[in-house]
Amino acid sequence: MSHPDSALAGSAIETASAEYLCARVAALLSVEGNPHHAAMRSQGPLQGFLVQATASPMVNRIVGDLRAAPAALTELLAWFKSHGCMPAIPLIVHNRRPAATEIFGQHKFQRLNGWTHLQFGSAIDATLPPAPSPAVEVEEVTAASIDTFATIHAEAFRTPPAGQPVNRASFAGLLSGDSAKGFIARVDGTAVAGAIVYFANNGVAYLATAATRRAARSRGCHSALIVCRIAAARERGCQFVAATATPNSQSRRNLERFGLTTSHMQTLYRATS
Repeated sequence: MSHPDSALAGSAIETASAEYLCARVAALLSVEGNPHHAAMRSQGPLQGFLVQATASPMVNRIVGDLRAAPAALTELLAWFKSHGCMPAIPLIVHNRRPAATEIFGQHKFQRLNGWTHLQFGSAIDATLPPAPSPAVEVEEVTAASIDTFATIHAEAFRTPPAGQPVNRASFAGLLSGDSAKGFIARVDGTAVAGAIVYFANNGVAYLATAATRRAARSRGCHSALIVCRIAAARERGCQFVAATATPNSQSRRNLERFGLTTSHMQTLYRATS
């Protein structure tokens, strides 16, 4: 199977990434009483999803081709405003310096500092997973270990207290179905890292969130979690794998060791009007 051209890879990766985040919000909607005040709305080709319990741009977004649907964008922005939220939008960046602002019709968006990432992809048959460290043991996340997974994630990403129950509930709901699998890595019997693979409807296995406690970094945990997620994707019959990493991170270097290549850069902008 040949690697898709960059335009196709970029579109497929963005679709898989957006679907994963939508699934996390849908998981919150399934919680009895909707305590996190999650909501979703489709408007034409655009999809909006929000969680009023957190301001995180991970779960307060509009996804889709904004330029193709200016009226739908205006409707969704009004919907967000009615909920007291200002959404983020992910844009594919074609140069190394994303613009500080972007204009879509009558609406202005401001770039969010710290939210520029590289998107990676590969045909699954082209991945070359090296052997993981024998010192790292990996197990699948279960209902009994979801709290451990959520705690590792919160510590690694320094999630504010207000956002931790939201993440825990979204991960628990997501992993209770068959669209994703979560894994925990242990070193010397201690749980120190975790990651998720999401099986998107377009055949892409999205290597979603991955987190390692700071004291356990450089022990091979992230590589071990890549190995098990690619294996899960093969078993599922996925055609491609995709992932996200910051440009100068060890995560990027690990992904490249497995044969994933840069597709494009994505940056988040937040609506200001």
